[in-house]
Order: sequence, then C-alpha cells, then structure tokens
Amino acid sequence: MSYREQPMARVGGQAQYPEPDWEEIAKVSRVWVPDDETVGWAVLQGEDRLAWISASGPDKLGYDIRNRIDALMVDGPRDGVPALSTWEEILATTLHTVPTNKYLPVFLADVHKKWSV
Repeated sequence: MSYREQPMARVGGQAQYPEPDWEEIAKVSRVWVPDDETVGWAVLQGEDRLAWISASGPDKLGYDIRNRIDALMVDGPRDGVPALSTWEEILATTLHTVPTNKYLPVFLADVHKKWSV
C-alpha cells in the first residue's frame, strides 16, 4: 500500500466551543476569589468562540470554581448551549474583572510571564 497524505480530521471526543483566534483581539475577564486569587481567565471572541484558561490548582481556594467553569465548558457545547450564554453564565456566577478587549498575543505573553504556564 502506498503512502498518501491526508488531512487529519477529528473523529471523536467531546464537543467543544471553537477557540478564539489567538492572534486577534477578544474580550477577556479574570475570574477571581476573595484574597484576590486568580482562578483563571474567560476569553470570548465574537459570540461563538470561547476559551477558559485556568490557573487554580487543587490546593487553592478557587479550585471548586475552576471545576464549575470546567464543567460549563464541557456541558455547554455537548448540550447545544451557545458560547455567549456560557460566557454570560460564567460572569453571572463568579467574581470577575470587567471584560476588556485585549490583543491575545500580548495577553498570553503576560499570563505566561506572570504565571509560568
């Protein structure tokens, strides 16, 4: 059998929201808990591209909130919930900064530098 290049296609796995274009601008909100501990960042681009960057480990106060948002990010696309609705649910049920438009390459560089993630 001869080798023939074929594009890879996702054939299984859980449903996911489309990721933001990480080279563009998107709304970013830092989710936090008392003591000003960062739980993570919700990133929305347009109305349908949503990502969650978590920064809270099992030994942190915000770990339960992280798990709740992780569950929203799994359950939402599986259940057909629009990304914008999940974004609104995250913001309605957490302490967070005012969503701000950020150029994602700079934002991610800052996160990597500050959090070493």
